[in-house]
Amino acid sequence: SETFNPVNSWTMDGVYNKIECKGRKSVYVTISTIEKSDDLAGQTIVVTGGGSGIGKATAKSVICTDGKVIIVGRNEQRLQRVCDNEDNIKYIKQDVNEIDDYHSFFNKCENCFKSKITGIVNNAGIYIDKQPLDFTKEDDKRILESDLIAPMMLVQKYIEYCLNNNIYGNVVCTSSNRSFFGDYSPYGVAKRGLNSYIEGIALRYINKIRINGVAPGMTASGINDISVNDDLYTCSSKNHRVLVPEEIAEVIVFLLSNRSHCITGAVIPCDGGDRLR
Repeated sequence: SETFNPVNSWTMDGVYNKIECKGRKSVYVTISTIEKSDDLAGQTIVVTGGGSGIGKATAKSVICTDGKVIIVGRNEQRLQRVCDNEDNIKYIKQDVNEIDDYHSFFNKCENCFKSKITGIVNNAGIYIDKQPLDFTKEDDKRILESDLIAPMMLVQKYIEYCLNNNIYGNVVCTSSNRSFFGDYSPYGVAKRGLNSYIEGIALRYINKIRINGVAPGMTASGINDISVNDDLYTCSSKNHRVLVPEEIAEVIVFLLSNRSHCITGAVIPCDGGDRLR
């Protein structure tokens, strides 16, 4: 019965999110974001789905830690906006579902900064919201291809790339907290399959490459049709709060850095405990 209206203030050193409850009390959430560092110095990272949401926030965090980043996506205008006035971000317009020649794709990525690709953030995906009996075969096919098959293929081809170029690479895949519990949606099914793949492929190449995942809860992004300027209160999450992309980007950059060198084959929940149902 409570009405929440947020006021968001963005600062250089973090996100300060104020959620006001009319006539009652105010709830304050302080989100620390990464300070400028050299954690990813010398690294060149490819981020799929980099034009908005978690992908965009991750790209910004990579350059804040002295890395270079190539964002990949379908919407060229969004990609261009992310790259504006940033020397260490470049983009490639590409639907990851339609990569026919991975050798050519990685060559394009290398040519952006004339450097080898040391990491991949496998973030692109789609979501369709329907009731259980309303999903069509075409819906299932689209979601499974985008959220499971395409990420699996990119990881597979990147491992080949690393082996051929003698690179100890690093992959972070964006899963979902819906992968941790039963789900009627093909989205949740795809993400659960992705978790299994992360664990299996990480074990198989444990001394050649690090592969991990993050599992966000409901996040303010285009895939959820939620803006960071919207009301960030939600009754559908256990902590009653929509996450902001920068929070997830913090964990992704940690997994890309040597600070997490002891972690592989893990899918880290980033959902404020929402999975604890």
